[in-house]
Amino acid sequence: MNDVQPTGWQARAVRLLASLLTLCGLAWVTDVPRSLGLLFYNEQYLLVVLGLGLAMCFLSAVKQAPSLLGRPWPGAFLALAQGGLAIIALATTLYAARHYEDLLMASAMMRTDTVIVGVLLTTLTVIAVYRVAGVFLAAVVLFFLFQTHIAGSMPAILQGRSVAWERIFAYLSTDSTAILGLPLSISASTVFAFILFGTLIARFGGGDFFTDLAMRSVGRYRGGSAKAAVVGSAFFGSVSGSAVANIVATGVVSIPLMKRAGYRSEQAAAIEAVSSTGGQLLPPIMGAAAFLMAEFLQISYGTVLVHALVPALLYYIAVMFYVDLVAGRDRIAPVDAAERKASGLRRRALVYVTPFVVLLVCMFSFNRTPEESALLAALTLVLLKLLPIAGDDRRPRFSDMGKALAETGLAMMDIVVITAAAGIVIGLINVSGSAFALSVYLLDLGGSSLLILLLVTALVSIVLGMGMPTVGVYVLLATLAAPAIVRLGVEPIAAHLFVLYFGLMSMLSPPVAVASYVAASMAKGSPVRTSFEALRLGWVAFIIPFLFIYSPSLLLVGSPWQVALTVATALPGVWLITASFVGFLMTPLSGLARVLAATAVIGLLLPVALFDGAHWANLAGAVLAIVLVMQQRRAGISPVLPEEHQ
Repeated sequence: MNDVQPTGWQARAVRLLASLLTLCGLAWVTDVPRSLGLLFYNEQYLLVVLGLGLAMCFLSAVKQAPSLLGRPWPGAFLALAQGGLAIIALATTLYAARHYEDLLMASAMMRTDTVIVGVLLTTLTVIAVYRVAGVFLAAVVLFFLFQTHIAGSMPAILQGRSVAWERIFAYLSTDSTAILGLPLSISASTVFAFILFGTLIARFGGGDFFTDLAMRSVGRYRGGSAKAAVVGSAFFGSVSGSAVANIVATGVVSIPLMKRAGYRSEQAAAIEAVSSTGGQLLPPIMGAAAFLMAEFLQISYGTVLVHALVPALLYYIAVMFYVDLVAGRDRIAPVDAAERKASGLRRRALVYVTPFVVLLVCMFSFNRTPEESALLAALTLVLLKLLPIAGDDRRPRFSDMGKALAETGLAMMDIVVITAAAGIVIGLINVSGSAFALSVYLLDLGGSSLLILLLVTALVSIVLGMGMPTVGVYVLLATLAAPAIVRLGVEPIAAHLFVLYFGLMSMLSPPVAVASYVAASMAKGSPVRTSFEALRLGWVAFIIPFLFIYSPSLLLVGSPWQVALTVATALPGVWLITASFVGFLMTPLSGLARVLAATAVIGLLLPVALFDGAHWANLAGAVLAIVLVMQQRRAGISPVLPEEHQ
């Protein structure tokens, strides 16, 4: 079944509900109810958000009419059914919000209305998550639902306490660790504020600015079109937090430019896909999973950003090395000077960079919450766009603000539904106690080898990610797998970033590879070949998580000299392994030279804390790398100079 866009009254209803969701979020984050003397439970606000998100989902995720006895169902019947589901969702959530305190008090007695609300909320969420995320995540929710009911008779790995259906649904409808739990709470406050900020950036021309800035800064180097795509996607991706949205926003310019420069269709698509996917790893915003990580670990969001910074930079440095070396090997020229011109770039930089400064200063200097900081940054952007310093004619109008409200609500729809489903899974695991059994099993598995446990977790993360959004994968594995890794002595932040990285890499990995397939369609290339090209390009994302597990100094954990040594060896290591993949360093590499480069990398990247004497391996790798680079310099030229100076 193919998705089509809603029309008529459905489209108008979706826009209205989306705007209402955004206004509710603004009122809640800015504490308007309290200033008016109104006191609400957090769960009451979450029920309203969930109801709006579910209703939007049923009205906007329109499907082609299925056939019945060879004939399509009438469109009016489908519209009626969708409208009915939306009304049921709104009626259920508003009733639960209105009577939440009474339902909460009656949940232990499993009163009929509490159970009915739980049945409706769970059923509607499963239907909605199927629409927005596909069958896999819906199947995961249903599996844990039935597993909780028969947990006492499950195999040892999933064994727990069997729970009656009435108790399950009464628990799910009211408890703050279930549907109305942490994932939905973070999404409806912190994530909402950053989505609003990202929406305003995009609507007011931020995508064009980042593309122009990237073109001006790196377009003059060989392979400049690809380097501009990497830099522009990194900037915009850290704001949008969505790989697909990033590809659509920046790929429309960068992919044709790369193809004209000489990159194959699959190469251009892979570069855009990998660059856009990495935006969810790059501070200062990252993606929704980063906010959840801060709550899971009970640390500040700023602390998560600090720990995630070096691995994210290594990711993008590796991508830049790749496109540079491919450009050197295939003699891909810089971008023409005429295409690098951008008017008013300095004035536009003041408009689009200042909000990020405000965001960081508020979070790190004034200790404001992430959502408050994001809203202040958004307000700064709007005010600057109203001034004549903007450098363009794209001044905010009232209609622009209305569209931004609706776009923010629409962007929130998928996240609300997915995090509600994740809350169901977490709640079911908690009420049955199955997480303990799985944790014990994983600990037994890792008792003989931490590496085996990490490999299994990485594989599970990628497999789950092929059918689930990143947020869903992270929440599930942060609940099930990360605690076992932590109990084996791994830094908690390292364990959680580990599952996040591998969950995210499913966006590039066959057979699903959503990011690769979207970019391939825009480049008119082969989706399968694009996926494998993306794996070659994004190789570093599969290695870095193992490095920071065994060497937390890569996450800025440890003494300054350990951090400096780790980073100093990682950079040449990333450069050389990329050269080994591409077959080019400063000149084409022979088979023996590629093997030597890979050998040097093993020595350079080997964590110092892995075993006694590992620093000697680092030294040997450094010596071999220096010899190889000197040999190349005698035969070639430096890859960092602009093409016109080579």
